[in-house]
Amino acid sequence: MSKVTAAVTAILALSIGLALPLIAAGQQVSVDTSNVRAQDTPMGNLIRVPIERTQINDFVYHVSGLANVYLVNTSDGSIIIDTGFAHQAPRQMELLKEVATGPIKYIFLPQGQHDDVGGIPLVKEAGTEIIMTRSSMEYMPYRSSVRSYLLPRYAVLYSWTNELAEQAKKQATAFPYTPITPDILVEDHIGYQFELGGVKFEVIALPGAEGINSAGLWLPDHKIMFAGGGSVGPEIPMWPNIGTVRADRNRILSRFIDTINTLIELEPEILLPGQDDPIIGKEHWAFQPLAESEPPVVKAKTWPRAAIDAFVLARLESAKLKPTPDADRRTLLRRVYIQLIGKYFEDDMSMFDGH
Repeated sequence: MSKVTAAVTAILALSIGLALPLIAAGQQVSVDTSNVRAQDTPMGNLIRVPIERTQINDFVYHVSGLANVYLVNTSDGSIIIDTGFAHQAPRQMELLKEVATGPIKYIFLPQGQHDDVGGIPLVKEAGTEIIMTRSSMEYMPYRSSVRSYLLPRYAVLYSWTNELAEQAKKQATAFPYTPITPDILVEDHIGYQFELGGVKFEVIALPGAEGINSAGLWLPDHKIMFAGGGSVGPEIPMWPNIGTVRADRNRILSRFIDTINTLIELEPEILLPGQDDPIIGKEHWAFQPLAESEPPVVKAKTWPRAAIDAFVLARLESAKLKPTPDADRRTLLRRVYIQLIGKYFEDDMSMFDGH
């Protein structure tokens, strides 16, 4: 059993869009996370990421968590990028406010998801303006409307969901996910440029990896890109899941390729994603030009069907693991049921036995 902070509940109730009771900030619960489907991957380990502040350069700060949050200081005020899940937000926003050198002039929300909006009431001041793209704004009411459809799909992804829900019900009140009308609405195809304290900013649509409602905040003079969690898919295993179990958004491959090409053309020297570690310096592998790689030598030479399979198999063999056997027809049909309606019925399955 591992100790998981109250922020885990945000993945449960906020990500699935339920009005479930949540654990109060600062409390901990004991949850068995040993059976997370993405165990020991960046996605699976998001539930274990500590809340810690780091300084990126002399005016940019990063606070980690289930979702990263950032602060940019200028001589005329500060900008916050993402505000975190509701029950991590108090600590994350506290850490950012400790290093803010002026009033919070803007809050930039790259996607309008639950991990964007949790801390808005904690940092929004009288003169603070919220910036969103139209696709992000329009996503929020859609997400609210399909919460009951998404519930069973999240339960499939996160095996500890039900256990955590039962514990959460006993402890606190619900956090609502409410659609937002931004003060500055950016048309995705046009973008938006502004300046604060001599620092230039550009809002750029970066759709694709996790859906069309993703955007970045670009500092052209400093070569810094704040890329929302849905923009840089390969940093966490959300792409190429074009059709996901969650089924909450359409992930369009061609738009994702456009986003990657946009990032390549901009040549950022610092890439600050919504999840995972900041990428600093052009020596990082993410900034290197593409090159051919020879497939590794593997023991099970007949298993790979394409060159990329050899890389997967080599990793498995290094961990003394074997590939999972191909699924039978009944298992494949069960997966189709779960994908389409979130559950399956044993009576329906039996109709296909022997066929």
